[in-house]
Amino acid sequence: MNLDHLPRVRLAHLPTPLEPLERLSEALAGALSGPGGGPEIWIKRDDCTGLA
Repeated sequence: MNLDHLPRVRLAHLPTPLEPLERLSEALAGALSGPGGGPEIWIKRDDCTGLA
């Protein structure tokens, strides 16, 4: 079935941003000792799609 003749409907504002969770990353780095400390934590902001 070829659907190319149908218009596209934009349902969301994409792409959604990625944001660092700096305070959580710092808290984990403080809790985890060793080389490099803790991980750098990022979150995908799917609440910014316009559907949430």
